[in-house]
Formats: sequence, C-alpha cells, structure tokens
Amino acid sequence: MALEGKPKFFLVKVTGGQEESIAKIAEVRVRNSNGAIKVKSILIPPGSKGMLIVEADSYSDVLNAFEGIKYFKRILPGIVDVKEIEQLLITEKEIVLNIGDLVEIVAGPFKGMTAKVINIRSENEVVIQLQGASISPIPIVIPKDNLKKIETG
Repeated sequence: MALEGKPKFFLVKVTGGQEESIAKIAEVRVRNSNGAIKVKSILIPPGSKGMLIVEADSYSDVLNAFEGIKYFKRILPGIVDVKEIEQLLITEKEIVLNIGDLVEIVAGPFKGMTAKVINIRSENEVVIQLQGASISPIPIVIPKDNLKKIETG
C-alpha cells in the first residue's frame, strides 16, 4: 500500500514552549539543504504543546531536518491522517448565548445535564440554572466553553 502522490504527515515531539524556535531552525536547515531534505511544511498545531506536524516525503527527511536540535525529542512512529490535521485547523464558530437559552453541559461535573442561561457574567462565563425536579435552583457559574446551545430561549 504505497502512498505515492499523497502528502505524508509526521508528528514530531519537542519540548513544550519551544515549538516555534525548533520549527524555525528546521526551516533554515531545509532551505540550506538545496532540496536534499524534502520537508514541505512544518505546522505548529494550536493548543498542542510540545508537538509539530511535519509534511515530508519520508521519515528520514524529517529526521535530517530535526536531528541534533537541542529541544527535539523524537519522531512518533506512523503517519498522521490528513483528516486528523483538518480537525486541528478548523476552528468552531463562537457560541452566542443569550439569557433564557437552553444549553447542554458538555464538560465538568454536570456533564450531560441541561440548564437555562439566567445571566451572562463576562465574555467567557455564564450563570446557569440546572433543569430538573430533584435539583435545587442554585445558580452555577460555568465557562462558556463547557456549554452547547440546544435551543434559543
């Protein structure tokens, strides 16, 4: 099963916080190799500390580009699927919540429960009231990222 003509992506593990400097050093190496190192792109995935995604013709090209760089750790075995990379790059639209909206909690101790937005505290925090007969009507402050809008109130 050859992957001729398809891009090959490799995961490179580096020291967290050093992603940008390592990518720049590797870029200089590739440019100075006059085409000997066939690395097409280096991606620093947003929110993934200590990882680089490298598009190259082969594992050895990635190794030649990164070997010997101070904070380079290793190349993870295998090739990354393009669909996984697309998921990293496609950003979700920001959720607009209003008072009265019905939401589902998608993270935290109340995960899976529904609630009603009763106040918007700040850009990132919302005050909700859990829905259900057995739950007391105590307002809860929760990050906006932990909510998914079910219906407009």
